[in-house]
Amino acid sequence: MKLKPLEVVVVGQGGAAITVVEKALELQTKRDKEAKDSLNIAAFDEVWCVFDVENLSQNPSYHSAVNKAQDNKLELALCNPCIEFWFLLHFGYNTQPFGNCKEAKVKMKTCISGYQESMPVFEKIRDKTNDAIENAERMLEKHPNLTEEIALEEFPHNRVKKLNPSTTVHLLVKKLMSMSSNPL
Repeated sequence: MKLKPLEVVVVGQGGAAITVVEKALELQTKRDKEAKDSLNIAAFDEVWCVFDVENLSQNPSYHSAVNKAQDNKLELALCNPCIEFWFLLHFGYNTQPFGNCKEAKVKMKTCISGYQESMPVFEKIRDKTNDAIENAERMLEKHPNLTEEIALEEFPHNRVKKLNPSTTVHLLVKKLMSMSSNPL
């Protein structure tokens, strides 16, 4: 069996959810074209988009972004309300809703002194990643606001949209860990 080399391309595109998805599709299309013209370049096996749910009433591109991603077979790693919730799961299980992202960021400051939105946190949370994964999975299975309307079998991203707080970032992290020769 021949193993393919692992290549991870990270693009910090930020902004509206639809912008993230459109940039991902643009990069995928470009890579597909390069792969057809080269023996040394392969098409991407998977493309992931990571973005926040935030306040859905003030996030008009969220639904179109999710639909476009799903229509184009892109993978999604979402956070409701924001990425800080994923970070918080490294420090403990939580299902208490946040009114907005600002509240989650304030809570982060209780876990990481001086926390700011663009602060690199990986080294501070790295050794707690397995805990965060367990907390995220438990939260999606046993969230107190989980109702019959949000069935366990439902696509996890639909559940994230409806459950505050929630995340599927752990799906991406698990995928990366499974491909790594040096898992966390």
